[in-house]
Amino acid sequence: MAYNASDTTDPWKSYDPTLPMFSDLDSLDEKTGFWIRMTANDTLTVTGSIPDSISIPLIGGWNLAGYPAATQPVADALSSINGSYVKVMMYNASDIADPWKSYDPTLPLFSDLKNIVPGFGYWIRMDANDTWILSK
Repeated sequence: MAYNASDTTDPWKSYDPTLPMFSDLDSLDEKTGFWIRMTANDTLTVTGSIPDSISIPLIGGWNLAGYPAATQPVADALSSINGSYVKVMMYNASDIADPWKSYDPTLPLFSDLKNIVPGFGYWIRMDANDTWILSK
């Protein structure tokens, strides 16, 4: 599943491999975060090169975005939208004890999400529309 906040009539898109004809998620890209329900442990291998620069439009409210860049501390990774975001959350299913991590820019010392890393989707709560600019 993917969440596209700019599609106000149908923000959730899904793909079911058993019913592809009824699926409305037809492609994957580096800007989008995805929820993948697995029936068994496995590894999703992604090939290609990291773009030199990428722009991800974010709108007021919750957005689910991918992160195709090098690992960085949260504040550094989100510096291009500083002042526009109010919370960031990440889900890591392999952390069974505490899978949800969050970052609040007003309380960074109390946030348990320390770094933005490639390979995860990030829920970003925006106060205003803005564009997240990423570079290698």
